[in-house]
Amino acid sequence: MAIYYVSTTGRNTDPGTLVKPWRTLAYAESKLSSGDVVYVRGGVYQEYFKIDVPDVTFQNYPGESPIIDGNEEIPGEWTPLVNINSDGVTFDGFEVRESTGLGISLSKGDNIVVRNCTIHETFRHALRVINGADNALIENCDIHHGSKRRWYYENGYPTYTSPWPPTVSTKYCANPTFRSCKIHDPYWEGIDIDVGTIGATVEYCEIYGSARLQLYLVNSINHTVRYNLIYGTTNGTGSGIWIGNEAQWETPILITNNQIYGNLVANTVNNFWIAGATGRIIKNVTAYNNIFVEANEYGFRVEGSTGGDHYFKNNIIWQTEGQISNIPGGKVDCDYNLWSRTPDVDSQGPNDPPYALPKLTKTSGWNNLIGGELTPEDFILQPDSPAIDKGIPIDGMTHDFFGTPIPQGSAPDIGAVEYTDVSDPCEGVVCDNVCIGNDLWSQKCEGGSCIPDQLIESNSVACGYDPCEGVVCDNVCIGDDLWSQKCVDGYCVPNQLIESNSISCGYDPCEGVVCDNVCIGNDLWSRKCVDGSCVPDQLIESNSVTCELCEGVVCDNICVGDDLWSQSCDPDTGTCVANQLLQQDSINCKIPDKVPSDESTIKTYIILGGFGIMGLAMLILRKQ
Repeated sequence: MAIYYVSTTGRNTDPGTLVKPWRTLAYAESKLSSGDVVYVRGGVYQEYFKIDVPDVTFQNYPGESPIIDGNEEIPGEWTPLVNINSDGVTFDGFEVRESTGLGISLSKGDNIVVRNCTIHETFRHALRVINGADNALIENCDIHHGSKRRWYYENGYPTYTSPWPPTVSTKYCANPTFRSCKIHDPYWEGIDIDVGTIGATVEYCEIYGSARLQLYLVNSINHTVRYNLIYGTTNGTGSGIWIGNEAQWETPILITNNQIYGNLVANTVNNFWIAGATGRIIKNVTAYNNIFVEANEYGFRVEGSTGGDHYFKNNIIWQTEGQISNIPGGKVDCDYNLWSRTPDVDSQGPNDPPYALPKLTKTSGWNNLIGGELTPEDFILQPDSPAIDKGIPIDGMTHDFFGTPIPQGSAPDIGAVEYTDVSDPCEGVVCDNVCIGNDLWSQKCEGGSCIPDQLIESNSVACGYDPCEGVVCDNVCIGDDLWSQKCVDGYCVPNQLIESNSISCGYDPCEGVVCDNVCIGNDLWSRKCVDGSCVPDQLIESNSVTCELCEGVVCDNICVGDDLWSQSCDPDTGTCVANQLLQQDSINCKIPDKVPSDESTIKTYIILGGFGIMGLAMLILRKQ
């Protein structure tokens, strides 16, 4: 596969490519091989060309709109501007206009796709599928103001003596599909599924504004027409859906097996019409779940040489004036239809609901419609419509025009639109947050019920989640202090002080403590700090001369203020000096308020105050 470009300037306008664009579409086509893709830049191409190479794609360059313009000068009365004659061709994203012949023609090739095109102001057909162009798909195209030959005819141009042809036409092909197209305002007929066509499908299209026919199935078989919006503009122009068997073709053709369902039709001459020429038989037309509103002549009409075996059920026919129906006896099996007033006797069915207006959303103005302004929503049933739940199930009829499943109530509704309650079931419904396990969710209302919408918080306390479950909090050091901890919101936090200056937290009570040597008797000992106090460590010297001054010196405990200290002999001076704090705020260091005047007594009290009973005993022993 190769990718090419066409540009009116012939310059490299695609970033990053070195491919030099061709200037014309015709030249591009002449250079292609199967599978190639051509991107066409925006601009006006006044040329006509033929595509004979299979499986190629002509595509508008993204975001740009190329125009193929006949300028009312080319290509000639029966020549198309774009002539596609090969299998698997895709033609996408073009405007084709002002042809003196046809707009786009498909012939002799299978599986051709024409998509996203606008085709208009053509002298003959805007689009034609013919001569073995089987399985063609025409999708999302806007096709209008075709068959301008009619305009010439009506305005007195002497050369043009016939107003034919239609804007869109198929002949001698199989299985063409027209999907989601807008076919409107033709100078003559809208879309003809014409002689020799087998198995056409027309679906989800909007067709309006024809002066003669909106949709015509003629001399052909096995077609499906479904879910289309079809109407006449101004005062009932053109017939809506017409199934015909014309006599001008040499060989009589049996017209059979055409299905018409789910369509919305309004303001045409005859909204639904089956008409066979003398000797030309039409059989097996199946029409169900359609809505036909305010035809200018007949809501449903059958005439001519039709063979019967037709099936007409679950349809709404709203007809205020004119004839609501005209059906020869025995030709059509009619039942379960809602007629706005009494139809002719051959149209009546034993299970029809009482004759009444269908009560659609649009209640008036059906006979003066403006193109593009009628919408499918105009055909929605009101809540009290007599068509609701009055239909019969039809094999294969699973959804309505809008895709709503059938049925919505106890039985299918009559017509193309299944009634659904349009009131808001969530009005006034307040949806609180909800717990799903331990997670907290917001809710929203759907169908009147609250359903979880978004997660607000995983493991929410509001949903019973205990973040401290299973959490064990050990003691912790804060500086040199030892604290217990407790769990708060899943985290361990300090709770109570267990011990200030805790050794387990690295506190060293001996930091800064200097321990001098000490005499114990006549022996000189070194000391070391243990738990903040100096204690004898190792014998330095027995009977040390250093300790001679301390010989016979007994150092009692001493009060320093209210604190009780032990003493030791200083070997350098032979005097007792405070050595170690024994007790803070000791009762033994409290001096009585009243002291005897006798000197010896005073000393005794001092000793008692400083040393207690033990000190007194030591004093007596010393005196002895």
